[in-house]
This record gives sequence, structure tokens and C-alpha cells, in this order.
Amino acid sequence: MFDRAELEIAIGVTLAGAILLGWLLHVLWRRLAPVPTSHAGRIAVLSKRLHEAEEARDAAIEARIAAEAALDAQNSELQRSSSQQEARLNSAAARREAELERALAEVTADRDASMTELRAARARVEELEARLAEAQDTLSAPTKAATTPSEAQGASALQSAPKTDTSEPPKPQTRSRRKSSTRKKPAPTGSSSTGRRSRSARKPSESETDGEGS
Repeated sequence: MFDRAELEIAIGVTLAGAILLGWLLHVLWRRLAPVPTSHAGRIAVLSKRLHEAEEARDAAIEARIAAEAALDAQNSELQRSSSQQEARLNSAAARREAELERALAEVTADRDASMTELRAARARVEELEARLAEAQDTLSAPTKAATTPSEAQGASALQSAPKTDTSEPPKPQTRSRRKSSTRKKPAPTGSSSTGRRSRSARKPSESETDGEGS
């Protein structure tokens, strides 16, 4: 198969050969055949039109060649710009990927460090809790041993103490007392007597507990 350049050359050569052959045949025909004078102007017009057609054909060929050259240049420019844009995009993507990988590595390192610190802090808290529990056990053991006899003595003394009646005596419901109470409220005597009784009852119990403790 012929490519474009060879096809154009072949077509041009064929057309040139056809034109040359036609011109030669026309010259031979004019020399051999008698030409009437009435056809001279018509032949001149036809030859002029043929010449103009040839010039138009040459101009069209030149325009086509120029258009093809411009199209080739535009295609090459587009290819170059697309390659440059692709290179820029690839470089930008590579930089972004490197930045993301670096940020991910930093975040991973920070996470590992924070997890290590958290484990250490948990271990420290557990150790402190264990020490605190041991200290509380060691402190509560002697206090329990020291307070159990005194608590037992206090409970026995409270059980042996006489029960005091702290209830107030019934007040007489008389009209004179009600009237006097509305005018002036006297100090409650029952509460003071019961308070004295309770105090006198508490004193021997305290002395008993002191004697038992000694």
C-alpha cells in the first residue's frame, strides 16, 4: 500500500502526464485537422478557462498541504502539552503521596509512643494501687487488733447500764393551765428532770467502763 506522500506524488504525476498528453494531442489535432475561423474565439476561451482551472487546482493543493502542516503542528503541540501536563500531574501525585506517607509514619510513631506511655502509666497505676492496698491492709490490721477489746468493753458496759425513762410526764389538761400557757409559756420541767436522770444514769456507766478498762 502507498502512503500519503507517495499517493500524492502518483496523483500529481498522473495529472501532469494526462495534461501533457492532452496538450500534445490537442496540438497534433490542431495541426492535422483544419480549424475553422469561427471556433478560434471559443478555443481561446476554453484554453483560458483551462489555465485558470489549473491555477485553482495548484492553489487548492498548496492550501491542502498548508492545512495538513498546520494540523500536524497542532497535533504535535497537543501531544507535547499533554505530555507536560501528565508529567506535572505525576510529579504532584508523587509529592502528595510522599507527604501522606510521611504524615502517616509520624502519626503511627506518635500513636506507638502514646500507647507505650499509656501502658507504662497503667502499669504504674496498678503498682500504686497494689502498694496502696498493701499499706491499707498493714494499717488496718493493728488498729483492728487494738480496738476490738475496748469495743467489747464498751458494749458490755452499755448493756449493764440501767435504762432511763426519757419520756415526759403527762400534763394536766385544765382550763387554767391552758389560759396561763397561752399568756406565758413556762419552762418544761419534765425535760430537765429527765435530762438530769439520764445524766445521773450515764455517770455510773462511764465510771464502770473506766474501771473495766483499767
